[in-house]
Order: sequence, then C-alpha cells, then structure tokens
Amino acid sequence: MNKRRTMTYAVAAATAATLALAGCNGGDKDPTPTPTASSSSTSTASPSGSKSPSPTASASPSKSTAGDTPPAARAKTNDGALAFVRFYFDQVNLAYTKPDVNLLPPLVTNACQSCSGLQKGVVDIAAAGQRMKSNLVAPIPSATIATEAPAGETWVRFTLSQMTVPVIDKSGKELEGQKASSVAKIVAVVWEGDQWKIHGIANQS
Repeated sequence: MNKRRTMTYAVAAATAATLALAGCNGGDKDPTPTPTASSSSTSTASPSGSKSPSPTASASPSKSTAGDTPPAARAKTNDGALAFVRFYFDQVNLAYTKPDVNLLPPLVTNACQSCSGLQKGVVDIAAAGQRMKSNLVAPIPSATIATEAPAGETWVRFTLSQMTVPVIDKSGKELEGQKASSVAKIVAVVWEGDQWKIHGIANQS
C-alpha cells in the first residue's frame, strides 16, 4: 500500500473512530453520568468543554437554522426536546453522507465537546473528499426525559443504534468505516435564544 493510499485510509479510519459516536462518550469535559442521590439507577451530567471547530467549505454547503428545524422540535416543551434530539441525529446522518460541514454547528452550544468531535469528523471527511455511504445511526424509536437534570437543562435518555457503514473515497471505492453497535446515551439540551441546542452527549453508566 503506497503512502498516499495509507493516508487516505487513515482519514477514513479516524472519521469512523470519531463516529463511533465515540465523540459522544463525553470525554473528560462533556456530561459524564454518575449515580445521583435520587436514584441508584439514573445518572447526572455536567456538560462543559471546548468550542466547536469553525466550519470549512464543503462539497454541498448548506446551513441549519432554527427555521430548518421541524415544528415539533421547536416547542419549548419536553416533547420538543425529544423531537430536537431526534432531529440532531438525523442531521448527523446528513452531515456525514453529503458531506456538509455547515449543518451541525448551529444546533449545539459551545460547551458540547462531543459535538465538537462529531463536527471534526465531518470536516475531516469532507477535506479528504470522502463521505459515508449511508446513515450512521438508526432513527431513535423511543426516548424519555430524565427527572434529575439540573435547572436550565433537559436530559434525554435513549438507546443509539449505530449501523455498519463504509466510507466512500474520491474514486468511489469503499473503505472500512463504522461498525454496528448499540449504546445507551444521555443527551443534555438547553433552550438558547429561540431554539433547543445540544449541550452535551454521554454514555449512560
């Protein structure tokens, strides 16, 4: 395998690693669920972290705005928060398959480190002239609101199902990409301005 080919594959592998929605495991500064006093089977989170990377040009640029968000996901209610989380992961699918670096940043806060990881994956794959062949995650079938969220935050719990998806390179060749997995997630959302935004993503403990 020549050096250029190795580097191309490395970009695909790095993207898949980010996608393992591993960026969504929270790291040290995203919401890290821990047992609460109210329930030994639930979790808490304190989202914080670095700013999302500045988007760069993409092959198919567009921009998510509050106006693009489905009406159900614009309501300042628990049902609206649930709908917004579903919408965000729909946009993750779209961002990686087009790819389009402009879709995700308007939907997250600067505190969401996991969101920064997902955005970096989009930027990297777009810069390499690659894309994911199909959707990375399945539609979220059911989700619940966690009752132990701190003031100002709404926490959404659900199981995220990731699918086996290859990376398509510039020549149309399939490279190894994301592998299938299923993991319980907790997502913190906040109401900022006139819309919901993702504030942190972590695995449930």
